[in-house]
Amino acid sequence: MLLLRLLTTSLCAAAIVIAVVGPIRVTVVSPVQPTPSTACCGFERLPPVTVVDVAAAIAPSDFGGLIQLHAGERITAVNDRPLAEGRPLLDLVAELAPRAGGYLDLTVMSEVAERRVLMLLH
Repeated sequence: MLLLRLLTTSLCAAAIVIAVVGPIRVTVVSPVQPTPSTACCGFERLPPVTVVDVAAAIAPSDFGGLIQLHAGERITAVNDRPLAEGRPLLDLVAELAPRAGGYLDLTVMSEVAERRVLMLLH
């Protein structure tokens, strides 16, 4: 009987508190999407590392189509080995002959920044 009286009193007190306080509004604010920041000269900043997964069926001669270079960018080194003047990139890639489970680390430079492209071979 004492337990029933305690429960009834607690429910009445809770009802009075809810009536006095009023409704509570919960507002969910979605985060603001940042606009792409630009570096000097109006160029868009790119991530410092881009990872490209390469399927086993793709031949090394087709790697060039997987690398997305932006305007003004050029590949300057493969696996930290600088490209020699006049030597095509595909020759160096064929010389390194990456196998399944290996990778190619490309250094890409533009007028304002340097970034890396990591090609993971499966």
